[in-house]
Amino acid sequence: MPIKIARVECSPISLPEYIEHIEATIDFRDNESIIASAPALQRLAANKYFLGDWLVDALLNRAQEFQQGNAYNYQSMVIRVTDNYLLRVNFWVPQHQLSKLSDREAMAFGYDAYHNHNFNLLTVGYTGSGYDTDLYRMREPYRPYELGDVPALDPLGRWHLGCEEVMFYEAFADVHAQVAPPDLSVSINLMTHSTRNTWPQFMFDSRSRAISAIVGSPLDARIHLLTMARSLVPERANQALARLANSDPSPRLQKLAKDAIAGRFTDWR
Repeated sequence: MPIKIARVECSPISLPEYIEHIEATIDFRDNESIIASAPALQRLAANKYFLGDWLVDALLNRAQEFQQGNAYNYQSMVIRVTDNYLLRVNFWVPQHQLSKLSDREAMAFGYDAYHNHNFNLLTVGYTGSGYDTDLYRMREPYRPYELGDVPALDPLGRWHLGCEEVMFYEAFADVHAQVAPPDLSVSINLMTHSTRNTWPQFMFDSRSRAISAIVGSPLDARIHLLTMARSLVPERANQALARLANSDPSPRLQKLAKDAIAGRFTDWR
């Protein structure tokens, strides 16, 4: 269930202090533990200099490595990645500042793009007035949905993430779409990805709420590669596909492997 935590007066902390705190105290597989770390994220957001200092240091001292491995679009800047979490900054551009390619840009920013996440997300407003988000709760998030399915979604209304306010989105179950803010706004995201490869992320049609796209795990590419490998080493490739079909923890990956074995695999979205 999404949770909102109001802004409180607090003393700022540095980025190294925040990282040390969460790595020492959070159980990244436990939602309550992640939520309990919200005050530390608020204290980081109260530090209005840390992001500029980090950016200057990265560009001056590590320019050739800057944002290598960042798989997101230009809306996001990755600060730190570990086996347990990803810390990133998101920029939210007002609607009137989007270019003529506004449809594509709006999708990149998540504006009117209904989606869930395959990770838990704890986010705080850093600068600007913040964004609104239209929230829904999926009743049965752990089902092997396909394109065109219409999961039962309960509307939760429009919520606002203001400066130094915190919101928690639960993996898979919370569905939302962002609304462009009136001014440039920035948020800081703590994303835990311990289960990201087990279930996919979905996009939903803005009118019918039907699943319009399945954002597959990077592991989906294994099916594609094994399918191509069948022409070179068919026995070994088929054995690997059979193992995935029978024992992989992801129901989606099991289905893709079975489709590949039956010759029906044509797409790994």
